[in-house]
Amino acid sequence: MTTVNKTPNHLLEKTIALFMRFGVRSVTMDDVAREAGVSKKTLYQHYGDRQGLVMAAIEYHLDNVENTCCGIFSEHKNPIDQLLGVSMFFHNMTRQINPNLFFELSKYFPEAWKRIEDHRSNFTQGQIKKNIDEGIKLGLYRDDLNPEIVSRIYTNLIELIMDEDRFPKAIYTFKELQSEIILYHIHGISTPKGIHYLNEKQISHD
Repeated sequence: MTTVNKTPNHLLEKTIALFMRFGVRSVTMDDVAREAGVSKKTLYQHYGDRQGLVMAAIEYHLDNVENTCCGIFSEHKNPIDQLLGVSMFFHNMTRQINPNLFFELSKYFPEAWKRIEDHRSNFTQGQIKKNIDEGIKLGLYRDDLNPEIVSRIYTNLIELIMDEDRFPKAIYTFKELQSEIILYHIHGISTPKGIHYLNEKQISHD
């Protein structure tokens, strides 16, 4: 086994993959060590304990999400394309996600969950606000919008779909909920020009 396969990034990638597949509570330090091909002692040396490992994995994952989303926004100059690109990224990312993951993080790992909520309130909301500002300039979004308020509404909708009481995981998948929200959002803020562009994009992908 090569040295590169024992880097902290490698350990966190393996950890995240296990969390995505099985949830957080059922994954042990032994599971991670076995999957990453390192000793359990190495994990404790890097992260201190299981809580530390979870927190480090969340930080690493959120950094990757930020980098990917910023890349999508840079690649696409049209604000609607930006939203659709980010939506597709999250569709692919959550395709195999364990439906218990968000519930377990919120209930049993409050520090990690707070970091996710802070990321949503700061990075996600900021990106959506910039997207709205640009869409208004291009005539794709309505000019009577308040970008600050609408960006807050959008990020709170994301929080809402993670609520197990309102959207039971046995009935709804995160993928379909996220898809409905992005279309709901675009239709709600777009001008006829924006709606026409969205419809053309959807037709071209059918």
